[in-house]
Order: sequence, then C-alpha cells, then structure tokens
Amino acid sequence: ACEHRLREENVVRLQPGVPRGGDVLDLLGPPYRVEKFARLERDIWSYPAEGITPKLILVQLSKDGVVREAYYIEDPEGTARDGPE
Repeated sequence: ACEHRLREENVVRLQPGVPRGGDVLDLLGPPYRVEKFARLERDIWSYPAEGITPKLILVQLSKDGVVREAYYIEDPEGTARDGPE
C-alpha cells in the first residue's frame, strides 16, 4: 500500500518553531526540491501537494534546522501532481 503523506492534515502538524528537519522528513518524506536562501538564512523544501493541484507545499527551515513556516503556494511550474507516479 502507498502512504499519502503530502496532505493538509500533515502540513498543519508542522507548527513553526517546533519540528525540526528530521521531523519533516518523517512526516512528509524527502523534498521534491531544496532551495537555499542565504539572505534569509533559510532552506526552503518544496513538495508537490497531493490532491490539491497545482499547488506546492513549502517548508522553510532556519539554519539551525527548525521549521519557521509551512504553507501552500500555487505551483509556478505546474509540477504538482495528484499523488505518486
């Protein structure tokens, strides 16, 4: 059976300041893409939202590995998909 992790009920569990990068990996799995924002001193992990297309889940982590924000955005590249391929 395939476990669908990239759902709203998991994203709302990512409260800023509480989870760490390892907790995000346990909850959502490995990110689709990781981008570094040096001026913000943050990494942003992107995940294609399951069942909510075309949206991405973005998780911002500070350089100490703590979640600072978790939210949805419209997928500018249209890469979000409805579940695993």
